[in-house]
Amino acid sequence: MLDWAQVKKFKPTLIVTLVDNVYQASETIKKHSAAQHDDATQNITLKDIMEWRMAELMIGQCLAEHCSTPSRPVNHYLVAKRHGPEVLYQLLFESVEAMGKVRGKLKVYASFPISKARGTEQRAVALCNEVAAFRKALKDADKWIVFDPWTIDERLLLPAVSEAVASSPVAESLVVENEWDGKKHTVSLEEARAVVSDIRVQIPLRDYHLVNQCDQIVAFRPALSGGVHTELGQARSQGKWRGAVWPSDDDSPSDFEGIDLNVRMESLSRLLPRIPSSR
Repeated sequence: MLDWAQVKKFKPTLIVTLVDNVYQASETIKKHSAAQHDDATQNITLKDIMEWRMAELMIGQCLAEHCSTPSRPVNHYLVAKRHGPEVLYQLLFESVEAMGKVRGKLKVYASFPISKARGTEQRAVALCNEVAAFRKALKDADKWIVFDPWTIDERLLLPAVSEAVASSPVAESLVVENEWDGKKHTVSLEEARAVVSDIRVQIPLRDYHLVNQCDQIVAFRPALSGGVHTELGQARSQGKWRGAVWPSDDDSPSDFEGIDLNVRMESLSRLLPRIPSSR
């Protein structure tokens, strides 16, 4: 049982909820439970993991609010396992909260089309390469704490389920190939079908949480994605600084109200010095 009084007495500086892809979390759980001969844990499903994760996020937020005071707010961060230890280190030792407004790094959310950057078609491959260059440029600049939504990639399960159902009426499993390292994961088709609606609901909720925990947002080719447009709106409603990167043939930046900085893709290298890196 959680002792709320002891947690508050501990005076945490921040609360972090670590998140991994549901199919990778399942694989890890089954591997460890098999080693321990724990049959009960072996039966944990993707649905169980999705529900537990939402509960963990809510508990993390409640803990942060419980431990906050007017003079000492405690922030709750969602951090993907793939963000690596670098992001945790930055939050603890390099953030504005840790270093002050002058020396601390601001948190930036990298927003970009994901669905259209998948596949083998020429346009998808080209967009994927552009997105990769955009994400790399933000991270390599080492001026901000960058939160990248592609570090959590459960959307891969959705087309995999459709393909498995269409290919064989008696299929019992499907294979998901991780786009980060090329590793293949075998997933129960029955379990995957049971979490399709959960994935569709949790993806935008998780991305909004990432937007909310950041100080600013930089969007890449927002005209290609309704989700990116919505994330810009979410940031605007909270008064966050918003930047956008566009190619010459995309829709007019004027379609997106209140953008603080518009830069053409051809000038991406000039974007970085113009994004505020301190308050």
